[in-house]
Amino acid sequence: MQRFTTTLCAIALTLSVAGQSALGAETDRPAVKEFNYRTSFTYSFGSKYGGSTESVPPGETVLIPDISVHAWSFGGGVTVPLGNSFGGHAFLIGGKAYSQLEYTELGANQIANFDFGKVEVGSTAFWRDPDRGFLELGYSYFNILDVSHRHSLLSAAGLYVNSIDFTIGFQYGSDSTTSADPRRERNLYALYGAATWYFSNHVAVRAGLGWEKSSTPSISEAESESIDGGAEILWQPTLGPQRHRYLTLNLALGGGRTEYQIPGFPDPSLNFVEVFVGLTFDHTDADSLLELFREYR
Repeated sequence: MQRFTTTLCAIALTLSVAGQSALGAETDRPAVKEFNYRTSFTYSFGSKYGGSTESVPPGETVLIPDISVHAWSFGGGVTVPLGNSFGGHAFLIGGKAYSQLEYTELGANQIANFDFGKVEVGSTAFWRDPDRGFLELGYSYFNILDVSHRHSLLSAAGLYVNSIDFTIGFQYGSDSTTSADPRRERNLYALYGAATWYFSNHVAVRAGLGWEKSSTPSISEAESESIDGGAEILWQPTLGPQRHRYLTLNLALGGGRTEYQIPGFPDPSLNFVEVFVGLTFDHTDADSLLELFREYR
């Protein structure tokens, strides 16, 4: 973990120096204009599908998973100023997911249905200059009820260049099952990058790529590696006679591929695609999406 922390610090320092060089002297504007809060609702649906994989010795079990998933979540968050240059953010999200698993076992088609609740809570502390960028560190706890729970260290750095925000982030997580016997533990590392272009005051486009790798120490050589990408459109409609813009609508499309390395199986893989729709209500006086993301959230 020390290696990843060192890497993150190097990335953050590089972005900070680049921001100072590109955008000049530090602004007097605060990291957070004022205390603000938000509530959000999201709905997503997607599919995971892959090729066949046969156990060793052959002929015992063949598992060809096709997984359909749809989920909803509801949450809230607050952002507070901590002096002029720093801020803090805390969030709580809860929801439920439903999935249908179709597979082949011993030559017969099988269907299994699952549903599970989930909750995530976390907080971050950050330095931010609205004209240059930000550095952020935090922690989150994610629990799939009666299935597993995860503790994660979060980190991110961003650079603001005119109407574009560049962000890079790293996450280290450790999770374990709560219902399986024997209990399984897993280590996870994730790296992502994204760019947000504020096309106009109230429309933005975001694109990103991510990489994730996990390992299960209790199962020798059991690993998985994922690469994913996606694009998102954000829009602030006008609400009410005073033309408030408190609401942000999100529409996103993403996809990727996960490769597994499991002892006793030819290396299986899963492809996945997902559509995401979100509504966020921000209690702020922001006049644009750029101001909302750089001076409030």
